[in-house]
Order: sequence, then C-alpha cells, then structure tokens
Amino acid sequence: MEEYKTAADFGYESNKDVIIEKIEKIIIEKFRTIENQEILLGDNLTILSGKNGTMKSSILGLIAHPFSSPNDAVDSFGVKLKTDMKDVFYLSLEKDKEIYRYNLVLKTDKAEYISEPIRVYPRPSEKRHRVTVGKDNTKGLGNFSLNTAYINLKRVYPIVETQAESNDSSLGTDEKKFIAEGYYKILQREDFSEPVVVEEKRRKNTFGPSPTATYDFKSISSGEDNLGHILNKMFAFINYQCKERKLQGVLCIDEVEAALHPIAQKCLLEYLLSWSKKYNIQVVVTSHSLYFIQCALEQQEKEKDAISINMISTAHVSGKKYQVIHNPTYSMAYKELTLDDLNGLMESYLIDILCEDKVAEYYLKTILSSRNIKKRLNFMHDMFFEQEGTGFKTYKALIKNGEKLLENAIVVFDSDVDISSLKGNVSFLKLPSKYEMPLEKELVKYIHDLEGDNNFFKKYKREKQFFLREFGKYNITDYDIDHMKKDDSLKYKNWFRSDPKRNQYINYFAKNNDSFITPFRKKLIMLVNEKLKRKSLPIIAE
Repeated sequence: MEEYKTAADFGYESNKDVIIEKIEKIIIEKFRTIENQEILLGDNLTILSGKNGTMKSSILGLIAHPFSSPNDAVDSFGVKLKTDMKDVFYLSLEKDKEIYRYNLVLKTDKAEYISEPIRVYPRPSEKRHRVTVGKDNTKGLGNFSLNTAYINLKRVYPIVETQAESNDSSLGTDEKKFIAEGYYKILQREDFSEPVVVEEKRRKNTFGPSPTATYDFKSISSGEDNLGHILNKMFAFINYQCKERKLQGVLCIDEVEAALHPIAQKCLLEYLLSWSKKYNIQVVVTSHSLYFIQCALEQQEKEKDAISINMISTAHVSGKKYQVIHNPTYSMAYKELTLDDLNGLMESYLIDILCEDKVAEYYLKTILSSRNIKKRLNFMHDMFFEQEGTGFKTYKALIKNGEKLLENAIVVFDSDVDISSLKGNVSFLKLPSKYEMPLEKELVKYIHDLEGDNNFFKKYKREKQFFLREFGKYNITDYDIDHMKKDDSLKYKNWFRSDPKRNQYINYFAKNNDSFITPFRKKLIMLVNEKLKRKSLPIIAE
C-alpha cells in the first residue's frame, strides 16, 4: 500500500477545514468479502459493475458516507444532501461482528494527498453499526465537509404503489428550466416543460409532466419517474454551491440505467459527464448494463481521466474474496456479466447488408475493404433466392411493412433510387455516386471524363479510344449527364458484363473517389455500430 498522510499529519485541526479537489479512491482493507482492493474514481464519472451480490451498492455508501454538508443543503423536497449508512446498506449484528476498515484517499486544493482511515463497526448497545472517521475511538477530526447524495433507483417505489400526489409547491424558474432541459436531453420529452411536484413523504419525490401535457403524473413511465429523482438531486447540488470550495459534491446513483432505453442510457451518461464538468461534482454509479459500459468505454478513449470503471470480479476467486478489475476491456466486462465468451457471440451475430444485385454487393465489399469489417457483416442481394437480385420496390415494401424482418439489416439501394419518402425504423441508404446514376453508368461517365494520360489507362493497358469504341458498340455515344440519366440502363449493363476487367474498374473507381466514397463508408459503419451497440457487442473501428 502506498504511503499517505492523514489530515492531522498535514496540520489540519478538523477534517472540515480540508478543501477537497478530488476523491482519488478508497482502499478497502476489509469489508465483508472484499479485502485489500482499491476502487479508483474518475475525475467526473466512476462506474461500479459486477454480478448481483458483489456489494456495489455498499461500496457507493463507503464512498459517500464520511461527509457532512458544509451549508445544510437540501433538495426540492427538503431532504438533506447527506448520505446515511441506513440509506445505503444494512449490516447484521449477528453476521457482521468484526470491524471493517477502509481508507478514503483525497487530493486537496494544496495538492496534498490525504488518506483517512474509516471504520465500520457494530454497536450492540445501540442496536446498529457506526461508521467513524479515524483509526480508533479517540476523538478524531470528524467528517469531511462535502455535499453528498445517494439515490437507489432499484428501491424507488413505483408511483402506483404509493399515495403520492401532485401539490402546489412552486419550483423556481431556474429549477423548472433545469428539470425541463434534463427530460428533453435525456428522454427527448417536451412534456415536462412546466414540471409539477409529485410527493409522498419518505416514499416518493419526483416530478410530473406539465398541466398542458396529454397525461398526468399517474401515467409517467418508470424511466421518467427515476429521472425525476436524479434531476432533483442534481439541481440541489447546483443550488447549494460553495464558492470557497473546489469539489462541490459527490452524487451516487445505484442502478443508474434502471428502466431506461439504451438511447436514454447513452444520453444520461453524456448529460452526467457534462454536468459533472460544469459544476465540479464527482458522479459514482453502479450499472449492470453492457450498453452503458460500452458507451463509457467509448467516451473513455476520448478523455481517459474523466471516467473510471471498476469491475468487481467473481472469476477465479477463493472464498468469495472478490477482485477489482480497473478499466476492463469490453470483452472482459461482457464475460464477467454474462459468463459467455464475446468472440463466440460476435461470430454468430452478423449484420445483414441488403443490396439489389451482385454488382452492388461487390461495390460495397470494395468500399469497406477491411477484412475485420466485412467479417462482421452478411452481404445479400438475393433475399428471396432470385438469381438476378432483389429489386428496390421489394425493399421499399419491406421497409414500409416488414420492419421486424429487417431489424438486423441495413438496406443499400442503388444510387438512382428515390428514397426521400421512406420512413420508419429500418436503416437504409444509397450507394455512393457522383451523379446519382447506376454504377455501370457512373463508370462509363468516369472513364469518359478522364484525360487520355490518366493512370487508369496505363494500369489496364488500354487507350481511352479503346473504351470509347467499346461504349459505341452498345450505342453509348452521348455523355451529357442529363441524357445519361434518362438513357436506357440496359445498354450500360451489357457493356459492363462484356468486359472481363469490370471488377477491377470498380476497385479503381472506389479508391479514387474519396469525396463521396469516404462519407458513405463512415455512415454505413455508423449504422452498423448502432445495431451492434443494441446487442452490447463491440463496435467496428475504422
């Protein structure tokens, strides 16, 4: 263990005098089945993950407990920004008889690193356990000064199980604006533009939709309800900022993704990160959601110190002495939470790329080029076992009426197909082109417009005149773009089929038209990654 000094060693007379810049970590000497492990905190967001029963919720309490509010902060419902042990975990006087110890490691505004011992021990005479800052029962320096909040979403009572009612408690303009913004940015709901207070003492504290909405608080979803609890605490931290302090607080959320759709989970992660940076509040959450962890890992690549992920692992342990894996790979997290090997699932789950014919399929494979990308995809042009392919009208009908059938697919139309009126949840786009013509026409136009000394003609050892003569054999003589768009496509297809080097021309065309090939490739990979994320699978990196 690293050598740290206590607050007293630095000359502090009270822990309340310590100005905290960041909570660095907790070092658990012994707490139930965790021994000699560290939980590292990110500058902004910390995620605790692991199977049920690995004490994630309890660790939240260990982080948030040794603090008292410096300014008697309360939320909109009068609840103090102070985390009590009884709100987090319950210890048994029969089972938890030994003294549990851990150290809270802090960085101060003077760049001092303080490690304060904390004890959790039974008090049978009081019929409870106590949490005390200090190595023994002699008078210590007391709690540190910081606003904290602990939200346990899995223990929040559903509204239908309470006697909660909306009341006339007025919310300030700033609070209304903050709550409305939160609902919109996280859930894309405009119904909370004028939120109302919903409350039952000690059981329910949340917000209902505006009086003008088409539904009232009794009909809100669990996700809307849970978000109300979170936004309530978030605004309380803003409302009770201490200008003389650096770190403004610690917000702990248990089961952060509870009742939230994957897209809302990602939006919440981004919202919490932005809020943490703006108001200098560390957020610590627990999560079982592979999608939430995947989004966090992606964000972590952009800003390493902002996010810390701690996976409490049960793998290869003796006597339930769990290990903590810091910033695991997604594959490690997947295996820890599911017990399955991610590689096996990746091989069995492929995204279908549906196109109209063999030419389009070859063009797509050429554009994507990377074997690592193509092995995650299943290319199809003969969806109904038709030798010539599947027509755009069939795909349009499926997009309109067969969303479920195409849930695992991306439809890629030929570039001349009008898709402006298509709607729905099916992913679709058009092949890349310069003139929105079928690929065979695009190739003819491309070759015609090249200068005679272009490397294309040298590479294939054919003069430009050779191609013009071949085009003429199929009555292709007018290269005006308006004429070509109206011209019979069959002539261009027949020329294309006649040339044995046709696929080589596609390769050259794809590699030498970055202006429209690259944006298409990025968009296609983005659509693929959206589907992979929904299955909590690793995304494709370009």
